[in-house]
Amino acid sequence: MLDENVPRAVASLVSAHGADLLPFPRTWKGLRNGVLLLHLRERGIHVFVTCDKNIAFQQHFGPLALIVLPTPKLDLLAPLAPAIAKAITLAIPGTATLIAPS
Repeated sequence: MLDENVPRAVASLVSAHGADLLPFPRTWKGLRNGVLLLHLRERGIHVFVTCDKNIAFQQHFGPLALIVLPTPKLDLLAPLAPAIAKAITLAIPGTATLIAPS
């Protein structure tokens, strides 16, 4: 699932490389990280893609795999789509993967 701080178009970019992402539910906008992570776990979400570089250090994310993007700017994320897709498909629960800027 995409975080609210990640452009929705990222889902299309990574799907072209074999990874599927759900959009962020509009009804979840503004949730604090702890509540957000609880909602994700309750709904069986296994991978969460965010631009929040602090979430991995602030919260216990348990069975979730976090993919942390370097920026929310779509033009800078587009060339990273293959790396993002690979990180999603290889995601390990309980880990955070930082995607390096190109």
